[in-house]
Amino acid sequence: MAFGIPEGATPGAIWTYYVRVQDALALVRQQWPETSPTPLFPLPSFAGMDRRQLDDALVGLRDELDEQVTMALVASFEALLRLDYVDRAGRRLKDPLSRTFRSLFQTHELRVELSAILEAYKKELQISEPVGRFKQLVGHRHWLAHGRYWTDKSGINPDPYDAWTIGDNLLSKIPTIGSLSG
Repeated sequence: MAFGIPEGATPGAIWTYYVRVQDALALVRQQWPETSPTPLFPLPSFAGMDRRQLDDALVGLRDELDEQVTMALVASFEALLRLDYVDRAGRRLKDPLSRTFRSLFQTHELRVELSAILEAYKKELQISEPVGRFKQLVGHRHWLAHGRYWTDKSGINPDPYDAWTIGDNLLSKIPTIGSLSG
């Protein structure tokens, strides 16, 4: 368990899942003969597809995998930030960030908005750029999580690597967290 998050929900575990599913999709494609609609092993959900149809289906699966993993990574990074907030609020440290978190906790307890936590990091640690990039990522995550029925105005279209890089960069700027994403 990394910093209080169950092992399967850490950013590192999510990244491992992503890489393994990519490998599995590549294996499915490799096992499909170029000239025959019959794979070397049976896959009922792909029955009757030719190679072009299979390729189209695998691209769709990969696109959706990217969206799901991006969403899971952002949620996992958020969990680490919230755990740091709770930890700092409870330990009664004297640094400005801990004092700000204690004040937020007295008012909001665990129901504090992520934006308030991020603003505290931005102000007290002087890390505007990483916080701003993460806020964009959170905006994109909201769009994904709530059904993609409106126009995404986050200003970014991240893939899992982008989500990993942005989240890990923010964590690396926070002294008590460092780079716990692995």
